[in-house]
Amino acid sequence: MEDDDDDETVQEKSFSEDERVQFVGGRLARLLKLKEDQWSKFLEEEENQKLLAGFFENRELASLTFHISLAGRLAAAMEIPNDIKYKALCIMKTTGCIETEDCQENLKFAELSGARMEHVMVFLEEDMERHIEIMKNKTYIVSGILSGKTLLPIPTIATEIDLHEMCTENKQDSYMRTVLHTIESMVIKWSHQIQDIVGKSSAQALLNGMHLDPQAELDFWKKRKDNLSCIYDQLQSPVVQKMIRILKAKLSSYYPTFQDIYKEVENALVEALDIELYLRPLQNHIQRLQDAEFPRMHILIPPLFHTICLIWSHSKFYNMPAQIIVLLQEFCNLFIDQDIFVTMLEFEKLEKLTFGGVKGKSLNDQICQLNEEFMKSCTIFKDKTYDPLDFNNMEFEEDYVNFKHKILEFERRLGTIFCVGFLDCSGLESAFKLLAMLGYFLEKPVIADIFSPNYNILLQMFDEELDNCKHLYDVHIKQVEEGNEMLNKNMPFASGNLKWSQEVKARIQSFWSNFSFLSYPVLESSEGALIYQKYVEMLTLLDQYEDEIYYKWKSKVDDICQVNLDQPLIKRNFQDGLLSVNFDPKLVAVLRDVKYLLFLDQINIPHSALEMYKKRETFAKWYNTVKQTVLEAEYPLIEKELRTIDDQLLEAEETFTWQKENYWEYTERMKALVHDLEQRLQKSKDNIKVIQKIMKSWMDHPLFSRKDNKREALLNTEDREDTLTKKFMTFREDDFRIHKLIEENLMLFKADAYSESWKIYLEFIDDIIIDGLFNVIMHNLNFFLENTEKALKPAPLFHAQMILNAPEIEFKPSMDKEAGDGFYDLVDELLSNIFKISAQVRRVATHVEMEHYQNDMDSMPDLSEARQVIMGRVTDVITKTAEFKNSLDTYAYLWVDDRSECMKQFLLYGHIDIYENLYIQMSKFEDFRIFEGWLKVDMKPFKISLLNIIKKWSWMFKEYLLRFVIDSLADLEEFIKVTDAELQKELKEGDYDGLASVMVHLLAVRDRQAATDELFEPLKDTIILLESYGLKMPDHIYVQVERYFPITFLLCAVTVMRLPLHAHASVGILEKPLEKKAGRNYGPVGNKKLVYFIDDMNMPEVDVYGTVQPHTLIRQHIDYGHWYDRQKLTVKEIHNCQYVACMNPTVGSFTINPRLQRHFTVFAMNFPSTDALSTIYSKILDFHFQRHAFHPSVLKHGPALIQAAIWLHQIMVQNFLPTAIKFHYIFNLRDLSNIFQGILFAKPECLKHPDDLICLWLHESSRVYGDKLVKAKDSNFFRKKLIDTAHKYFEGVEDHVLLQQPLIYCHFANGVADPNYMPVTNWEMLRKILVETLDNYNELNASMNLVLFEDAIQHVCRINRILESPRGYALLIGVGGSGKQSLSRLAAYIGSLEVFQITLKKGYGIQDLRVDLANLYIKSGAKNIPTVFLLTDAQVPDEHFLVLINDLLASGEVPDLFSDEDMDGIIAGVRNEIRALGLSDTRENCWRFFLNRVRLQLKIILCFSPVGSTLRVRARKFPAIVNCSAIDWFHEWPQEALQSVSRRFIEEMPGIKPQFHESICQFMAYAHTSVNMMSTKFRQNERRYNYTTPKSFLEQIMLYKNLLEKKVQKMFQHKEHLVNGIEKLKTTSSQVEDLKYKLASQEAELQLRNQDAEALITKIGLQTEKVSKEKAIADAEEQKVAAIQAEVSRKQKECEDDLVKAEPALVAATAALNTLNKENLSELKFFPNPPVVVINIMAAVMVLLANKGKVPKDRSWKAARLFMGKVDEFLQALINYDKEHIPENCLKVVKECYLKNPEFNPSLVRTKSFAAAGLSAWVINIVKFYEVYCDVEPKRQALAQANAELAAATEKLEAIRKKLGVSITILLYQLQANVTGLHSSLW
Repeated sequence: MEDDDDDETVQEKSFSEDERVQFVGGRLARLLKLKEDQWSKFLEEEENQKLLAGFFENRELASLTFHISLAGRLAAAMEIPNDIKYKALCIMKTTGCIETEDCQENLKFAELSGARMEHVMVFLEEDMERHIEIMKNKTYIVSGILSGKTLLPIPTIATEIDLHEMCTENKQDSYMRTVLHTIESMVIKWSHQIQDIVGKSSAQALLNGMHLDPQAELDFWKKRKDNLSCIYDQLQSPVVQKMIRILKAKLSSYYPTFQDIYKEVENALVEALDIELYLRPLQNHIQRLQDAEFPRMHILIPPLFHTICLIWSHSKFYNMPAQIIVLLQEFCNLFIDQDIFVTMLEFEKLEKLTFGGVKGKSLNDQICQLNEEFMKSCTIFKDKTYDPLDFNNMEFEEDYVNFKHKILEFERRLGTIFCVGFLDCSGLESAFKLLAMLGYFLEKPVIADIFSPNYNILLQMFDEELDNCKHLYDVHIKQVEEGNEMLNKNMPFASGNLKWSQEVKARIQSFWSNFSFLSYPVLESSEGALIYQKYVEMLTLLDQYEDEIYYKWKSKVDDICQVNLDQPLIKRNFQDGLLSVNFDPKLVAVLRDVKYLLFLDQINIPHSALEMYKKRETFAKWYNTVKQTVLEAEYPLIEKELRTIDDQLLEAEETFTWQKENYWEYTERMKALVHDLEQRLQKSKDNIKVIQKIMKSWMDHPLFSRKDNKREALLNTEDREDTLTKKFMTFREDDFRIHKLIEENLMLFKADAYSESWKIYLEFIDDIIIDGLFNVIMHNLNFFLENTEKALKPAPLFHAQMILNAPEIEFKPSMDKEAGDGFYDLVDELLSNIFKISAQVRRVATHVEMEHYQNDMDSMPDLSEARQVIMGRVTDVITKTAEFKNSLDTYAYLWVDDRSECMKQFLLYGHIDIYENLYIQMSKFEDFRIFEGWLKVDMKPFKISLLNIIKKWSWMFKEYLLRFVIDSLADLEEFIKVTDAELQKELKEGDYDGLASVMVHLLAVRDRQAATDELFEPLKDTIILLESYGLKMPDHIYVQVERYFPITFLLCAVTVMRLPLHAHASVGILEKPLEKKAGRNYGPVGNKKLVYFIDDMNMPEVDVYGTVQPHTLIRQHIDYGHWYDRQKLTVKEIHNCQYVACMNPTVGSFTINPRLQRHFTVFAMNFPSTDALSTIYSKILDFHFQRHAFHPSVLKHGPALIQAAIWLHQIMVQNFLPTAIKFHYIFNLRDLSNIFQGILFAKPECLKHPDDLICLWLHESSRVYGDKLVKAKDSNFFRKKLIDTAHKYFEGVEDHVLLQQPLIYCHFANGVADPNYMPVTNWEMLRKILVETLDNYNELNASMNLVLFEDAIQHVCRINRILESPRGYALLIGVGGSGKQSLSRLAAYIGSLEVFQITLKKGYGIQDLRVDLANLYIKSGAKNIPTVFLLTDAQVPDEHFLVLINDLLASGEVPDLFSDEDMDGIIAGVRNEIRALGLSDTRENCWRFFLNRVRLQLKIILCFSPVGSTLRVRARKFPAIVNCSAIDWFHEWPQEALQSVSRRFIEEMPGIKPQFHESICQFMAYAHTSVNMMSTKFRQNERRYNYTTPKSFLEQIMLYKNLLEKKVQKMFQHKEHLVNGIEKLKTTSSQVEDLKYKLASQEAELQLRNQDAEALITKIGLQTEKVSKEKAIADAEEQKVAAIQAEVSRKQKECEDDLVKAEPALVAATAALNTLNKENLSELKFFPNPPVVVINIMAAVMVLLANKGKVPKDRSWKAARLFMGKVDEFLQALINYDKEHIPENCLKVVKECYLKNPEFNPSLVRTKSFAAAGLSAWVINIVKFYEVYCDVEPKRQALAQANAELAAATEKLEAIRKKLGVSITILLYQLQANVTGLHSSLW
């Protein structure tokens, strides 16, 4: 017992001392703040020990919660208690079991509050905090990147931790380790960030091939300096320093790392500061280089290199060759950019040059050509890869020289073009416009030199303009003298003449001003001086004329203004009652002149005229306005007031004159009276306009509109009631505004509301409102009229649904007019709401006793008629929907008939195929149907319901068969079980009853034997039938069948995989259906067997070694049972797989390797016999005829048709043999089946007569066989054999039946909207349908300009027939330009198929094709969108493309097209559809369903050319291209086609008369056919081909069109030139005659004037000599002034230079003051015992600031503190210090006592006091500034004295100049007078 007790004691001790327990206890004590004994008491209880031990050891326990109970005891639980009131602690494990050594890492602690939700939040808190911390750090870093800085993230824990606690706590618990780990991790992150910055080099961009300029170098170092400064400041921050001290205290291995980082940043920052400082002066050099033109850049290079040398010699870090080389490279880039690229930019302006005139187009073409040549020459630098800075490479220099030569050549050519353009200008104005446009280019020396002669022509043109103006002047003067001058309309004599003169003057002045903008000194020539003289003379003439006119008019004004002032003020026109001012006509003319003179800004208008002009405005105009604008309804309201005014105006009409003393008071009183009436009347009219505007605004916001106002959207009927309420509320608000305006009008008219005149006025407003409401309602009705007009082709406006609600088809809303809430009532209600707009407006004319206007609107005939039209259209559309619904009655049996009754029919005949096919047919039923263009009916609800019903019918029959199999086998099994039990009974001797029972059962077995034997064959057929419909039997059924089948019947689980075998077959394809078994074994899924079906075994290409790689792989598997993993090179054992293969001996290799063939049992598959074919196709036709209930008379030809088809096929095989050209003449069972496939298109309405079936067979045979044929003779032979076969097998058929034309059947014979396979009765009807369809296509797609001649129409029908067929794959063979693609697109559009073509681009390869094919599969198979894949020769850049196309054609499946993930997505997408069909949604079923729909919906059209051997080779390599597609051979266009196409284009060409159209068309067709005939002879003679295609014919037409346009244009140009030439000759002849007459008259006068001119020259010479002497005196004085001015400039520059030296000291002093503020000065002031240097600084400040220069004796610290006094005032004294006037004694004390002290240094003082450092800097720099200023002051005084001397000299010079100017003016005046006299005599 003692031993046991000892053991127990030891055990307890070991548990409490367990390190895990101690760790938990320590954390609990700290976090829950436990008392010392609480943990020990907790451990004393055995339950708590088990709980804690279980938590450590049990993997299922994830958490443990500790809390303090209400009794104050520590408690623990596995779950969070509900009743905790205080903080709890949850311990969570991160691993299953907690070991001693890892307890600290694997236990997580979370504090919990009293609420359960808070518990959850605490659990999430730690993880969220970590993610938030990461997100915060990343955001912080990214924000730094965006701002161009590197920001170092700071961990949150570092800001919260206590440094003292971390540094003094020795215990390394997990929390401390977490903190340390966080800091160390952050240091690592910082090191990466900083290394990225420090490691960057400015040369890296150049090494990467970028051509940077020197600005990039400056920007790099500026950004680097700023970024490193930012990092350095962050590393100095307190929180970072705290983190570093923690690393140091904890002896972290990362502490040295941080020190290295810090040192690296510090060094890099010093380097960046130095380099950025020394590179800064380059900024100005770079700017000047960028602003300068390249020829002038050489003067900027020496100072630039001087600066670079200074950088080299002074910078500590930039004096390395590598750095300087980078800088020089960047400057070289700048030079190159300035030269070459500036030239490029200059020439880019050529694009903006546009010439006009006769030669404008030609010149513009030359400019465009020149620009293209220039851009081409620029590519020499863009395409070169050499380094232009490599001095060893001379390519750049050669290219540069060539480039410059080309530029010179371009400039010469430009100069020539500019000269031609100038000479082509029609006049001076266009010439100046041209010069303004060419301004920049004319400054180039080469161009300026070529263009310079034109400036003389420009002067001549201006000279002619001056002559024209002089002629105009003379003519005008003559007209004035004769009294028939031509003036501006309505302008009087004086102002009209002034206006004319100013216009002429403005014209020549504008031309003259243009000369000042020319860079060429055109006016400096002698011709320019003469023309200037002529220009001045013309201006002088016009000025003199204006003065003469004006002063004549001015002299008469005063007299005129006094005329008839004794007349009455106004006079009345008794015809209309209007007033006018009673002025004399002469006075009226003067006033008109004043009016226009004011417009012309004429000054000095006589005062009397101005005063009279001001009086012209009287009350007459307002009175007249009232009389002219008052309406009939308004007049009674103002009649009394207007009569009163007339009475008061009677005095002004009769006796009151302009000279009356109270004239002004009278006119002002009448003005106020009349103006008040006029204003009130106009305000009332404005109110009426507001009413009309309000009603017009109602039309801007119709009551109903399409959703979001989009053109294609439906009518917006959402929240219709709320919308109507809001809009009606708006109408009522506007109604309130209208009545308020009418009330305002009542006040304005001062009318009685009950008077008859006011009622009449209200009725007038009533009519306005009625008219406005009519427009509003009609506008809303027009919305419905326009959107229901079928001819306008509107987008659908209304929406309805068609729903199958057995036994009826219903519409929602109902289309029954009698239904209460149907579509008819809906539209009627909408229209009623429109009319209700009028009910929202209260009646204005209340005396008519009608509340509103709705009765008026309802009775409007136009509105009623519009409403009836709309409702009539609604009735029509309802009728159309009813007709469509009735057309679906043929399917009514599906939802009407009793299924049980139909089951009986099923037992007799069987109907599953009918419903399966019906399901496929109805799946294609349209989702939406548009009636009348504006009603969109959603058919999807009906379609879905119908498909579900069809599926239920199908499932009912399938279920019956399934129950039949299951019940039959169950009954048999029960019989066997009972019988076996009875037969197994042991009989005893004498047991006769038992024996009788056995005999009875044996008899039952015998009786059942026959029935049982007959049962299994139908059961087997039934099971196979159900499996063919995708319905798999339960597994026990197969077991029962196997067990009970009389013969051995083994149902093997075999999976068949079709394997395409071509050159790209890989192990990956073989392995796709396999799964990994044990080890290296692989096999099919489960216990199944896998059969690889290999098609076209002989098709893979034989390589150069004579082997076929796929064959070798298969043989390896068959021989050895394995193949190799190509990546790992390991063996893979392949089990339970075998091969079935087939091959076509007519294509590919004719043999295969015998070592492979020996493994196969070989069977020869011959063509079926005639009997077999008859049986096959008889069954097919019989089923089709029975299914659609054809008339019996049609069926009689069925057997004969089958025999005829087989016979015709044999003829084709025997007579049309394949050759090298006719390689596709291969006829097999597919062709025969295609004939019957076409016949199956027919419905009873197509075959109504026995002969119709014969015609259909003829058509289908022609399509299948005839469309393949190449030669015309083959086609003719085929037609003969076809007719012979028909005569042979169809007795009594007449020839007109066999030979009827057109023999075309198509699915759109009755229109695209009626897709039934019907015969085409005539060409025109078919052409009309296709033309309309083509127009519809062109509206929605890129336009196709097709001519639909008969051949084209036939091809459209053929292609559409192929596309409508199951697996409709077409091969269209024809030469380029024959219309294959366009006709295919039209045929696809008819069949509602989308068209897809691959888009070739650079690098488009086989993988891109796979991606496109995968998208097509998903589009057609998963999205169920019918699509055509159109592929042409040009879209097959790689023959490997055809491998995929071959597989697609042959099987509809492309191997390895989708990845496993893509397949899973596809399967998931179709799974719901599989379930809806009632099928099992297994992976195999879903994938099979997807592939089947791809085969159904994806059509392929191949458009290939027969030219050359390409197609023949492709057909041999890829046989599915021919074998699996329907061929349509495009022959040469017939004569009719050629004429139709040419006629289409000829008719569109302008300029061809209609009578020539036909002959041109015939000739074009003849020319084309002639070339074809000659090409045939050429091929026969030379054995060479010349292809003429339809594209050639179209090019011939376009060539004719282009030539015709050019010839017509050239003819018009010649005609225009001739007309212009004749006109010029006439004008020139007239001018020559005038010049001859003028020259003869002036020759005699010129001789006389020459003598006067010589005398004048002598006189001028004497006067000029006198002026020259005076000018010499002035020049001497001017030289003296210039000398004084130079001296002043020199002294001023010296003063400015000295002041510049003082500037840094002043700036530094100001900067020092900026560092001072109230806080740091206050801090300084309250220093108790500052260092000596601080006291000295304050003493120096006291000395400088001493009042009136009295140096204070007491400069102790105490005195300094008193001196500072108020800190703000002290600081202001420093700022306002008079720095230019420091007393000498103060300066001396400061310099000797303080500044000589070496400690008087701001840098040293800053460590003691920031404020003292600022004060010391201020003292030092203020003294420096004053010393420089003292040096400058004497120079300033000297400068002032020099300026005074300069002013005196300048004043003297001005006096002399003034005197000289007077002399020159007098001389010029005399000269001008003499010249004018002389010139006048010359004129």
